[in-house]
Amino acid sequence: MFKESSTFHRIYPLMIVAAVALGLIFHFNALEYIILGAIFIFDVVTETMNSAVEEVCDRVTLEKDERIKRSKDIASAAVYIAHLSYIAAFFFFLFSHIFGFQWWTVIIPA
Repeated sequence: MFKESSTFHRIYPLMIVAAVALGLIFHFNALEYIILGAIFIFDVVTETMNSAVEEVCDRVTLEKDERIKRSKDIASAAVYIAHLSYIAAFFFFLFSHIFGFQWWTVIIPA
């Protein structure tokens, strides 16, 4: 899977480098790194499941089939949602450090 996936070779290293570099610059705390790491693992898992769905669908038939297309689209949508969740969490943490508010007070009011 990882040999063929351009996402794994291009996007994931960029995600890691950006999170670590900007996290060091803006002093992310350990919990923020843990949350980003968990979302990153979720992202890799959804990418792996998407590849598995595509392989199985291609193995079943190479002919045009609306159900197979829909299955592949749903698996791709899961990957897209995982990417968006990582990006949203990353920018949420980044902006909380830039603008100086504590994000846990936004989520859990006192």
